[in-house]
Amino acid sequence: MILPYVEKLKRAQLKPRDRTLVEIIDAHLQDIISPMMQKLANASIILTPQEIQVATLVKDGKASKEIADILNVSETTIHFHRKNLRRKFGLSNSQTNLRSYLISIS
Repeated sequence: MILPYVEKLKRAQLKPRDRTLVEIIDAHLQDIISPMMQKLANASIILTPQEIQVATLVKDGKASKEIADILNVSETTIHFHRKNLRRKFGLSNSQTNLRSYLISIS
């Protein structure tokens, strides 16, 4: 029911920032049933809504500054969430790249 409206928005003349937001909405709607989200639920990893947003944008290859602009928060806030994500995924003392890890579980 929602995707036709998203497609209509994607065809509309939008400012670059608004187009990015529509593309993010589209990607996240597709991710609702993604394996990553199912694995997180099965592993009983509890993420806040903003951590989920940050994790998804990191997985999509967005830099911290881009994520901060998209979510309208400070870059420091994004670093805080990234640190929490690394801790929750058991990557705190690991050299594993957060994006690589998120891609591997999706």
